[in-house]
Amino acid sequence: MEVASFDFLGVPWCLVGALAANRYMSPRHTNDLDIAILESDRHLAYRALRQAGFRYGKPLSIGGAAWVSPSGTPLDVIEMRHPWAAQALREADALRRENAPVMPLPYLVLMKLEASRTTDVADLARMLALADPAELDRIRAMVERWAPADREDMEQLVALGRAELQE
Repeated sequence: MEVASFDFLGVPWCLVGALAANRYMSPRHTNDLDIAILESDRHLAYRALRQAGFRYGKPLSIGGAAWVSPSGTPLDVIEMRHPWAAQALREADALRRENAPVMPLPYLVLMKLEASRTTDVADLARMLALADPAELDRIRAMVERWAPADREDMEQLVALGRAELQE
């Protein structure tokens, strides 16, 4: 899927969801785009989306809203209110690839641990299994700091992903 820049929003943003996960694991198909912004930037971003011809769809249960682009592509705008969100967006912008900032893996892990949907759990197992030791140490430190209750689940997902890779 071709990813257009959302710099027109006038606020920090980055790719999350499948397109971000695909940077850290074997790609999986997706029909939509998922981006993250700060919750405090929602009014500016939503105004820019409307001006660009996007249609508002509905609120997302995880915070944010579903939109549809002028060409019909679904777009989920996730509003982040985590204490680490601004730092995650700064790091994503510093690591821009192909004109799109991508959520750095440690923060993407935190988001997917929180969401805990079946697809997120599968993505986590695959991404964690492929993470190099230094990145895995950084992820462990982030989970310990921001989501300590999820530490054991994360380690089980590392083991599950590694077992899957060996098959």
